[in-house]
Amino acid sequence: QKNPERTIFSASLEELPLSADLFALPGQDAAVDWPAADGPQCRLFAVKVVGDGFLRHMVRKIVGTLKLVGKGQLGPDDMRAILARELEGGPAAPARGLWLAKVCDIDIATGFKRLSLASNT
Repeated sequence: QKNPERTIFSASLEELPLSADLFALPGQDAAVDWPAADGPQCRLFAVKVVGDGFLRHMVRKIVGTLKLVGKGQLGPDDMRAILARELEGGPAAPARGLWLAKVCDIDIATGFKRLSLASNT
């Protein structure tokens, strides 16, 4: 059985400006009808997680937990307990909207060798 322990090197959360370009497919114009003059009535966040490997649904659970924090349903003490494995994290976020952007192959002698998996990174 594989070791289920993984190390997270960094994690960040960034709010992105919404624009029609976000929904454009390569080689096609964005065809999005905004519901109001000031843009859609939602917010878009990018969560970046860098680690030495990920378990099934691991990043989805991180995102689901962050959503609970953003809604005020979890606080700093809850996050400490989750990281200390004293409390279960939030539910897994739906898979839609989540994607793997890059894989880095770590070589001790030469450092990181990046292998790009997405053209938008």
